[in-house]
Amino acid sequence: MRHFQSLINGFTALAPALLLTAFLATSTDSSAKELYRWTDEKGVTHYSDTKPEGVDFERRKLANEPVPPPPTPAETDTKGAEKAKEAAKPAKPAGPSPECIQARANLDVLRSAPEVSMDTDGDGEPETLDADGRQAAIANHQALITQLCAD
Repeated sequence: MRHFQSLINGFTALAPALLLTAFLATSTDSSAKELYRWTDEKGVTHYSDTKPEGVDFERRKLANEPVPPPPTPAETDTKGAEKAKEAAKPAKPAGPSPECIQARANLDVLRSAPEVSMDTDGDGEPETLDADGRQAAIANHQALITQLCAD
């Protein structure tokens, strides 16, 4: 009984090492796997990693390469890809820019105020616009709004 007990103790101590060795031997096999393909008498095609007996078969070698993940819907669907690209773009600020708002307000003043003064010569003093000056300022602000308010 004593001999039997020491045998069990020895096996128990070696069991993890034996299991690890067996696992590594089967999981790190770097050689290609074999796959067998054959068609039975009913016309059904079979695949197996075990060599079939008594039938004609085709042997194929499979490499031990990782299988790539399937493509995402965004990668396979062009609309999905476009949506993903749009979602990745930084969001545009909601509404017009402050410069656009100011240019529109200035245009409203140029069109509606009975008298408009602007610094037209750069001396820091506003000059009252005549009819031609007002029309030129209106045209300039319309062009500025076209440029700033592209919405």
